[in-house]
Parts: sequence; C-alpha cells; structure tokens
Amino acid sequence: MRLKKRKKWINSLIILWLLLLVNKAYTQEENKFLLLDQEMTDIIRLKNKGLFSRLSSSLNKEEKIKSILKNADKALKRKIHAPADKEDVPPNGDKREFYSVAPYYWPNPNTKDGFPYIHKDGKTNPERSNPKKDDIYMRQFCFDVRALGLAYYHTKDERYAKKAAQLGRLWFIDKDKSLRPRFKYGQIVPGRKAKGRSMVFIDTQHLIKAIDGILLIEGSDSWSKKDTEEIKKWFSELLTWMLTSKIGMQGMTQSNNIGASYDMQVIAYAIFTGQDSIAKMIVNEKVIPRIDTQISDNGQQPFELRRTEPWRYSVANLNLLFNIAHMADKVDIDLWNYKTPQGKSIKKAYEWLLPYAKGNKKWIRKGNVDPTKDKQFKKLQRKASQHY
Repeated sequence: MRLKKRKKWINSLIILWLLLLVNKAYTQEENKFLLLDQEMTDIIRLKNKGLFSRLSSSLNKEEKIKSILKNADKALKRKIHAPADKEDVPPNGDKREFYSVAPYYWPNPNTKDGFPYIHKDGKTNPERSNPKKDDIYMRQFCFDVRALGLAYYHTKDERYAKKAAQLGRLWFIDKDKSLRPRFKYGQIVPGRKAKGRSMVFIDTQHLIKAIDGILLIEGSDSWSKKDTEEIKKWFSELLTWMLTSKIGMQGMTQSNNIGASYDMQVIAYAIFTGQDSIAKMIVNEKVIPRIDTQISDNGQQPFELRRTEPWRYSVANLNLLFNIAHMADKVDIDLWNYKTPQGKSIKKAYEWLLPYAKGNKKWIRKGNVDPTKDKQFKKLQRKASQHY
C-alpha cells in the first residue's frame, strides 16, 4: 500500500516537473519575439497548447485565426517586390537606398514651379505615392512577412515559410536588390536639398513586424541559422547608422511621436541583435526623460494634442510608448508602472484617454473622430489589460 502511494506521489512530481518545463519552454518561445508576444498573445498560446489546426472548424471560425490565414493567403499570391525594383530613383542614383517623400508637403501656390513645397499638417499629398516608394512597399512587405510567419507557425505549411523566406532574403540579404541598412533619403521635401529627414522613422517603424515574422519561420526547411545571422548583421549595421548618423541623432532628439518611434526601433534592433546594453541605455537615458516631456501632469500628450488630428496622434504615440514598455520588460526595466517625480506616467496618459473611448466624456477637440469606435484604441486597451 505504501509502495503504491509512493509511486503515485513520484508520478505526480514527475507530471508537475514536466508541466513546469513545458511552461518554461512556452515562455521562452514567446519572449524571443519583439512585439508579437504582446499583440498576439492569445494566438501564440493557442498554438502552444496544441489547439490550433488549419482543419479545426471551431477555431477557424474565430476572427483572428481567419484573418491570419486570409492575409497569409493573399501574401502568397502577391507579386514579390524588391527595394531595387522601385520606379523612382533616389537622389544618389542607387535604387537600393530607402526613398520616400514627406506626406504633408504640397506645391507652393506662390511660385511658378511650385517649389519649395509647403507644409500642411495632416493633409497627405497623393503625389508621395505616385509612383509608389519604399515607405509603401516596406509597409506591405512587413505585414506580409508577419502574416506568412504566423500562418506557418501554426499550420507548419511550408508554403508560407518559403514565401516569407524569399521576401526576407530579398529585402535584407540579396547583394543586388536588398535595401541598404540606412535611411538617407526618407521623407524628402520636394524643392529642398535632396536629403532625408528624421521623420523617416515613422515610415520604417513596421520593420519590427518583419523581424517577428522571420523569427516565426525559424526551424522551417526554408530558413537557416545563417539566414538569421545575415539579417542580424543587417540590423546591427542599421542600428549603428541610427546611433551615429545626423538623421539618426535628429530622430533621437525629436520631442514628439517621431522621437518615440525612433526609440522603439533602436530598442527593438538592439534586443534582436543581442545588444541589450544599448536597449537599456535608450530606455534609461532617452525614454524615461521622454515620459517627462511628452506627458503632462494630468496625462495629456501636449505635442500630439496640438496636431490637426489630436486623438489619432495621441493614441498613436501612446501605442509607441506601450511597445517600448513591452520591450523594456525584456531587459528588466518596468515602464508600465514607472512614475516621474511629478507623477507622470504612461498609465496616466492611458487613463486620460480612456473616458473618451468609453463615452464617459465627449471629445470636443479638433478632428472628426468618435473615440468610442476607434479600433486603434481598442488595441491599446487589450495591451493595457495585461498590466493594469
């Protein structure tokens, strides 16, 4: 009788130990991502629990699962585009350079040729995408790679990994067609000197999605460790450029959402390339002071509220700060609960917006917007629910 009880006790310990090992493995797998583990936590865990199957009718009915597969299938059919394939030629003649045009600049009505263009905040000039430039192609590339990666991660259908791998190599590894690891000609203003501006870091923020997408196909037949190392080398070179170039230094000192986007990308690329010390440095020396300057005592974001679409810009900037806080966790810095000596925090910024999104307060500022129907804020709410 004692022997049976002892065996039962030992078996229970073994099961508990195995469960702990499995849970640890899942946690490690989730932690390797930059932002995906925050944005798609429930989807990642569905797969980890062995609940996901492309043939599972119950799960395929869920909106997120259906959306993942729908987007991935579209990406499978989409024509492959390399950076060097763009129609417009950057000022230095090298199509491998990143090239985009400032969105809020329009022809000058007071000059015969319309140059130099003048600023109209919040009004996008359709010329910037005719023909398409790298900002548009990059956004599509990043979303496609992540969609393909997610589909492969769950279904193990090698078609998804193969297409994601083709895109990843084309953008970051191909010697003739890949993008150079710098953004010298981003957000150029027509009629001014042919040089880029720090606003380019808004154009490039989706690259983090591409990294997470690549991480999802690791272990597939279509992707090798050498491929990952090549991409890490590309992002390491980009990180050096961001930290040392004139445009990079300008991005670092921007006081609004541009600066937050810059910080987010530097932190992401540093973590991805194994340079956690740089990520910690940016959080401590740039992000923490940024919370003090970007957020007021009552939680408002003054730099964003003065824009033509203050709600949209406030939500977008807070999303950047949330993303930064998520990655700061990976280097053991808690920004979710951080408060300045004056009590400023990202939590307070979220709490200031929340009553408008719930309909408890009426939004009377500029912009034709209904905060209660804002899908972007609903995403913020899901992120916040993990911490508050």
